[in-house]
Amino acid sequence: LGRHFGFSRVHLADITTDEINRRIARLKDTPSEQNHAFVAVRVFLRWCVRNHYLDRSPLEAQQLPARTRSRERVLTAHELGAVYRRALAYPFPYGGIVTLLILTGQRRGEIGALQWSWIKEGTITLPGSITKNKQTHTFPLGSFAKSIVETIPEAGPYLFPAARSHIRGKRTTHFNGWAKAKPLFNKGLEIEPFTLHDLRRTFSSHLAALGVPLHVMSTAEQKGAKWRREIGPLGV
Repeated sequence: LGRHFGFSRVHLADITTDEINRRIARLKDTPSEQNHAFVAVRVFLRWCVRNHYLDRSPLEAQQLPARTRSRERVLTAHELGAVYRRALAYPFPYGGIVTLLILTGQRRGEIGALQWSWIKEGTITLPGSITKNKQTHTFPLGSFAKSIVETIPEAGPYLFPAARSHIRGKRTTHFNGWAKAKPLFNKGLEIEPFTLHDLRRTFSSHLAALGVPLHVMSTAEQKGAKWRREIGPLGV
């Protein structure tokens, strides 16, 4: 809400549907962020109606702005190679983040928040505070991934610190510029659209095709016959 809908001193009743839609339209290059922003402001406006700050929500008849896609995208070897080459040549910090996502198969929030103190003797241990299942997760740091980490200058606790120490009066810590960085990274990259989470799925799928055993785990968010396949990080 603060990032995309900072209306400053505008009265709630004076915020129009058109003004909200204009701000949402600015996020068209990042559909996932666009949908998240839309849902956040819609929930807030509904709360305002329930608590009698507004008579009606400006978004009561609005639908999600971006079409959602089934999370089945797996990059081909050609596509992955193109992203990998771009990441290796791309400036710090985003290039390093994407490279490690490809090499480790971890989530973007986990790599973006990496701290030097989590790296010990060829492994990385993620605390439960940043993992999706809230459990500590230790994985090996392969030799090539390690060589990427060794090129990163150690300046403060984070491998990928935020560009600014404060945003709108709030202290920042690790990298948080996803919405701006990804469109710039993708510019001129001639492959079908992909998300950073697709790199995690691609990691698992390609190693499975190479005959690497799968550890199949049921997850709380996937019910019935749905399962998530997770394997250890790339070791080379």
